Amino acid sequence: MKLLLTTGMALAISTTTALAAGKMGAVSEPEVVPPATHAPAPVFSWQGAYGGVVLGYGLGSSRHCEGPNCALGGPNFPKPHSNGLMGGLTLGYNLQRGNWVYGVEFDHSIARMNGSANTTASFDCGSASGCRTDISSMTTLRARLGYAQGRTLFYGTAGASRVAGKGGVDGAAPQGKFWTLAPVAGLGVEHAFTDRMSIKAEVLHTLPCGPHRVQSAACTAPGCGIDKISVTVARVGLNIRF
Repeated sequence: MKLLLTTGMALAISTTTALAAGKMGAVSEPEVVPPATHAPAPVFSWQGAYGGVVLGYGLGSSRHCEGPNCALGGPNFPKPHSNGLMGGLTLGYNLQRGNWVYGVEFDHSIARMNGSANTTASFDCGSASGCRTDISSMTTLRARLGYAQGRTLFYGTAGASRVAGKGGVDGAAPQGKFWTLAPVAGLGVEHAFTDRMSIKAEVLHTLPCGPHRVQSAACTAPGCGIDKISVTVARVGLNIRF
């Protein structure tokens, strides 16, 4: 019995010593540190409300006529070509899905676009260049659809326009005021040079509209009129996102 106890104690001591030696001799593996990764660059977003200013140069066309529905005054209608500066304010809102940007834009511009035409063989303008069409303002409400490439946006736009002005025959009666509603469409490009500010360049064109009577007594009943009123404007703008 004594021999068994002595042998068991020796085995226990030797096992404990071996385990302790194993722990002291074990070498821990180095911790693996994953390589540093860079966060992806933020994608620029066009979404949100914005406002701005626009400045441009407009070209207008029209023709002067008389009688019901401008049936008289041809075939040689006087056709004033109006031109001049315009500038105003813009408000809009964009939504973005991936690269596609769509939204709505409203703008109002004051214009100084004046034009005149000479008397023709079939229409008397009262003086050499007495048939006048002057554009005083242009307002549009349009949808925009664009494709963004980072901070640059290429877009098309279409909607409705209101063009206002005055015109008529010199010397016959005071010139009359007119306004016309017409479809408008255009193309443009916009570039954001900061997170909140962008510049744009665009061309808009209104489809011809009319007739509009401007002088009741100066021509054959129901009076002198202006029709085929159309405006093309090239302009630049500065927008600020709210």
